[in-house]
Amino acid sequence: MEGIATRYAAGLLSLAREDKIIREYKNWMLAFDEIMTSNETFKTFLTSEFISITDKESLIDNINPSSFSYGGNFLKLLVAKKRINYFHAIKKEFVRLANIDLGIKEGIIYSPLTIADSQVVAISQKIGELVGCEVELRVQIDKTLLGGFKVIVQGQIFDYSLNNRLAKLGQTMLERGDKRAH
Repeated sequence: MEGIATRYAAGLLSLAREDKIIREYKNWMLAFDEIMTSNETFKTFLTSEFISITDKESLIDNINPSSFSYGGNFLKLLVAKKRINYFHAIKKEFVRLANIDLGIKEGIIYSPLTIADSQVVAISQKIGELVGCEVELRVQIDKTLLGGFKVIVQGQIFDYSLNNRLAKLGQTMLERGDKRAH
């Protein structure tokens, strides 16, 4: 499956490069993937062996904006080749490749709790300022953290967790010779 996803993602990225609208292609891929993952009926329709390719193409024409005809054509190709099931993997690989072209670094926010989208955006912007480029972060729940969060972006660690603060406090107490720190 990985090879198929990589080939299709690389092909679509080459079209995005030609059109000089990589970010727009990426945004379209993300939006369509959201539809595919949130609407099981829609996904079932596109993947069903009992529905004709013509009917699937008609639906694609009806939902895809004419300004993004490449998206519709790409979906029609996946339907015709019976590879629409690979869309999520293709999207994932496309985003990875597009981010390289766009100079966007990817990272993970580790947090003991879910984080609101607005907070993720704010943290991404702040970390982006620190690393000197645009950063996209995804949240991963880490129940070992007592509070706060930790961000890892391409090997760089930004630790704002309570665990880290307590460890630093303990180290400071040891360095000062506080006997209760043992």
